[in-house]
Amino acid sequence: MNGKCFLDSNLIIYAHTDLDLRKQQVAQQVITNEDSVISTQVLQETANILFKKFQFAWPDIQTVLNEAATNNSLHINSASTINDACRFAERYG
Repeated sequence: MNGKCFLDSNLIIYAHTDLDLRKQQVAQQVITNEDSVISTQVLQETANILFKKFQFAWPDIQTVLNEAATNNSLHINSASTINDACRFAERYG
């Protein structure tokens, strides 16, 4: 893969659960081998899903979030980011 890869919460979920072993392997490979970026919003979504859907304990969720934040470039969403996203959505539909 060329350039940076943006990680979605689905990748983090598949990497840390056994829902689908093939997807788990692919997700772990992407997370490990790509120059990746993750946002604070993705971390929040991941925590919510791991807690509500998979009943992960909070210390385990914290481990997943810390690994994701440490092993990837972390993008912190700001008001400017949200405004840019709205402009892009309007422009590109």
